[in-house]
Amino acid sequence: MTFKSRSSRKNLGLVVFVIIITIFNLFLLYYIKYDNQHLPLSYFNLFYIGNILNLLFNLFLIAGLIVYILNKKSTLPSLFIYSLTSVMTIILFTAWIISKTRLQLPDIAILNQPLNKIFVSGLFFLYQFIQFVLTIEIWLSLSSKTGFIFLRSLFDSVIITLILLVFAFIYLSLSNVSPGYNTYQKDGINVGVVLGAAVWTNEPSPSLKSRVDKAIYLYKIGDIQKIQLTGGHAPGELSESEMAYKYLKTQKIDTNDVWIEKNTTSTAEQIQFIKSRLIVKPRVNNIVVISDSYHLPRVQEIADFFHLNLQVVASSLDLKFENKIYYKVRESAAIVIFWFFAI
Repeated sequence: MTFKSRSSRKNLGLVVFVIIITIFNLFLLYYIKYDNQHLPLSYFNLFYIGNILNLLFNLFLIAGLIVYILNKKSTLPSLFIYSLTSVMTIILFTAWIISKTRLQLPDIAILNQPLNKIFVSGLFFLYQFIQFVLTIEIWLSLSSKTGFIFLRSLFDSVIITLILLVFAFIYLSLSNVSPGYNTYQKDGINVGVVLGAAVWTNEPSPSLKSRVDKAIYLYKIGDIQKIQLTGGHAPGELSESEMAYKYLKTQKIDTNDVWIEKNTTSTAEQIQFIKSRLIVKPRVNNIVVISDSYHLPRVQEIADFFHLNLQVVASSLDLKFENKIYYKVRESAAIVIFWFFAI
């Protein structure tokens, strides 16, 4: 057997291995996304934008491998590709297992998010970033310029990540979200769900206060009959829902019409709570989700994943221009993470 034929078989084995692992990881990722939100696979919708993105990036990797094997002049460092593919898969499994077991990390929060969630999100992001690097490495090997391929792959992967953030920013900015609500029939209970927001040194933040104020207004004019407060807590503080309740009691509201949930720590968990615990309550007729206008597009995007048709209403929070940009950038990062991994 000639050296050339041995090399061709070696390349073919490498390509087959990576393609099999890529397809396996794609289906595993789809399963993980719905398992993360305790949804059956019957909820899977290929045309949900996050699922489309998963599919496109995996197809781009597979297409690169096919072109590579057809281009006999191309060579890849086999050990490096095997290692990168294996590490990527191990990271995906690890992120999934940790997300299910809730690894015990220090009880601290960063940007109002628990450290455990940030750690798991970081692992999932690392998986996706390695896939970007692997894909670009393969495509760059097909070009005539083969110097510094790994460094170029890293740089291009960062560029792809930034493009995704820009795409999400534009997508959310252009989302057709009507921050209003319908007039409901009074044959049941209409519930206003106040999504949690930050607590500032045991005081409600302007965002939380504004959301509660909107719920109070809707309650007083009779458009909702119950108020559902949601949101867990950062270390050393009252939960978001408890702080909202404390503030609400000063506004002369019948507290018998107020429900409290204090375990959720994210928008996705709050939408999950609405689906699994709230809409199943007797005589609950309609759900009105109350949040800030910059937040509502992501709320509806997550609701689509859950097959929920929610009404939304914006709070009256008025933000400065620089604050609007900051929150929209943060929302963009959050929706990209949800699109790819449903966390």
